[in-house]
Amino acid sequence: MGEFNVTRRSFLGLGGAATLLGTASLMGCTPTTAAAPSNVDSALPETGETEQVSLNPQDTSYLEGESDYAAIFEPLQLGSIQIQNRLAKAAAGSYSIDAGINDQAIGFYEGLAKGGVGIIWHEDLSFYPYTVEEVKPLVAAVHEHGTPIGLQSYIDWSRASTSKHLVSPLEMDMPEFRHTAMSIEQIHAAQDEVVARAQFAKDCGFDAFSLNCSCDHCFDTFLSRFWNDREDEYGPQSFENRARIVTEIIERIKKEIGADFMVEVLFNGIEENVHDLGDSGLCIKVDEAMELAKLFEAAGADALQVRSAMFGNHCAGFMPDIMHFGEHGNTGLGTIMNYDRHSEGSITGSRDGVAALAEVAAQVKQAVSIPVGVVGSIDPRLAPQFTNNLIAEGKVDYLVLNRTLLADPELPNKLKEGKRDEVRPCNRCVNCFKAVADMWGIGYCRVNPAYIRGGTEEMPEGATPQAAETPRAITVVGAGPAGLEAAAIAAERGHSVTLYEKSDTVGGRLSFAQIIKGDHERIDDYRTYLERRAQNAGVTIQTGIEVNAEQLNAEKPDAVVIATGGEKHASAIKGCESALDLDDIATGDAGERVAIVGGNIIATDFAIRLTGEGKAVTIISSRPTAEIGIEQASWPHCVLMPWMKAKGGSLIGGATVTEVSSNSVSYTADNGLSRTLECDTVYLLEDLDPRTSWIDAIDSSIEVHIVGDSNEPSNILNAVHSANLVARSL
Repeated sequence: MGEFNVTRRSFLGLGGAATLLGTASLMGCTPTTAAAPSNVDSALPETGETEQVSLNPQDTSYLEGESDYAAIFEPLQLGSIQIQNRLAKAAAGSYSIDAGINDQAIGFYEGLAKGGVGIIWHEDLSFYPYTVEEVKPLVAAVHEHGTPIGLQSYIDWSRASTSKHLVSPLEMDMPEFRHTAMSIEQIHAAQDEVVARAQFAKDCGFDAFSLNCSCDHCFDTFLSRFWNDREDEYGPQSFENRARIVTEIIERIKKEIGADFMVEVLFNGIEENVHDLGDSGLCIKVDEAMELAKLFEAAGADALQVRSAMFGNHCAGFMPDIMHFGEHGNTGLGTIMNYDRHSEGSITGSRDGVAALAEVAAQVKQAVSIPVGVVGSIDPRLAPQFTNNLIAEGKVDYLVLNRTLLADPELPNKLKEGKRDEVRPCNRCVNCFKAVADMWGIGYCRVNPAYIRGGTEEMPEGATPQAAETPRAITVVGAGPAGLEAAAIAAERGHSVTLYEKSDTVGGRLSFAQIIKGDHERIDDYRTYLERRAQNAGVTIQTGIEVNAEQLNAEKPDAVVIATGGEKHASAIKGCESALDLDDIATGDAGERVAIVGGNIIATDFAIRLTGEGKAVTIISSRPTAEIGIEQASWPHCVLMPWMKAKGGSLIGGATVTEVSSNSVSYTADNGLSRTLECDTVYLLEDLDPRTSWIDAIDSSIEVHIVGDSNEPSNILNAVHSANLVARSL
């Protein structure tokens, strides 16, 4: 990620609400001769008015106000255990034990405990063959810091109350998880299994046990009439019957394992069938959740955690902001949820997904006397007064966080110490959470490269970089996200660091990305954090200076980190000089019918932005259609591609572009036919090339490292990751 200069004033000429863009680039071309296709057989449709009325208007007042977080940092009694504050770490999507309970896993959970979170919920261990002795060191590491830790457990999709819905929604193409109706004997066997897991948890030293009855996992298929059509004592004929499989487990845990062993129930406070939007008559409503909550309490539950389920979009149930990519209310299935009407208007859709279930949990709390927590895009850093008031006004008793703690495990301590501006900001980009349907890559954090990597061969020292053995003079060239990360880490390790940036401000393309993406991913927050962190670390920042090899050779620093971004690609496409590129976005008129040549994250995210403005957009790429935009985080990709196509966008994969003009693209389709696509505007968005040509002139006595797009053009996450690793090695 290098430099890109554009003013907000000039960019607003594009109009419309900005949505998603990963990384920007500057494109160039060297025209060559190629044969043009002979026929014209495809054209973009004419479009009408581009002015759009938002179905789900937003209210940003929740971002206003400051707080000392006094209510959040009050202790809370959860059954037999007391937690030091009202912040809990959710069990979902941590991936820390995928490679075993090793130094990485133990370090991850110990880091959360050191960071000051009130209680940690550990992900389900039943799918891993761990022994008590293997798990004990992890629990002990957490306990060393006085933090309680509980184990969550659930029964997966494959065992259910019914088989009337053959596949778990989102068309997950996971046949092993297709619902299979359980017999009474199988229900009792499943209950035995869960009680045994609770005993295992206690034997390992866990302080508590959480029953995950949410999503569309096994237990929810009994609780929700959407699934349950049984005719026995576990059927939908009464609330008692629906809750029976859960209440019997709670009662057995309390009787067989100990009345003082804390039990939490995580369940859906509201459900919606987004697979067939509006066909939700049998989904759990809030008044039903209140009745179920009473039964859980009567059975002996010590606390309740409220979430939702969006049948058809798995992660939207606990990350409600996933339905705010592209358009507020985007189901990911080509439809738009009306928050005022669907789910009986219970889910708040006016806060960009933030704390969308808080009002649902507040109603559930009215039905019981035990503590009630809530999950769902909750960020005390982002909305301090709003989140503190959720506790202070008695709406809920505790807040369940996940991504914000992955971004910065020290968030609780920093907030308590009045260091809110030092919290590493979660971008809500969802790179950290792998899509069930499309398991590409592992879930990493864009802003915290140490997440999952700390304690591995990449970062054997752990999440926190170690002090340098010998302080050195380090020069960093380029103040994009990679340069700022490298400079801060190097300075924090004790080096003397000077950071040069040729523009007048730091951030590289981050400011540009903020304008393209809009406010959802909080890119400006991240740029501000990176700059402040570098300043606090003692980095000398010099802006308005374009560094060259001659200057570096004269200064002779001990090491140089090059983070100047990628450079233009010399295109071989005939007529490429007549097409627009990202250098023209700030001032150009995209027109109504737009063709974009390129299938990378740059092309895809720009297409999504234009689609949100009502443009008719076609992406033409040499990639297979299924791989267009695959560099995006997997869940946003899952929801954005169907949305774009539902809005009239088109994806043409497997194509070879032979010629472009200002208003047409000629290409050979994957069926071998030559075609020409007519349009108002053509954008040529080919990949950047590494920027390395000038580096050869740097004196060989100077240690040189190349990071970010300068080394391998990619996205923010990979740029920051590469910079972090290099800075640790200096």
